[in-house]
Amino acid sequence: GKMDREHGAAESCAFVKRLDFAPSALAFDAAFASDDATKDIQGYVERA
Repeated sequence: GKMDREHGAAESCAFVKRLDFAPSALAFDAAFASDDATKDIQGYVERA
């Protein structure tokens, strides 16, 4: 069957709001800030 868009959106929003996860300490753009993004990300993981 076809899902109602409005119902699906409300249900999805409610589901996501129930998720409890720690926010990232790393800004999204920071992962791409240098030519060596892998090194930056690895350093972040080691500090976490």
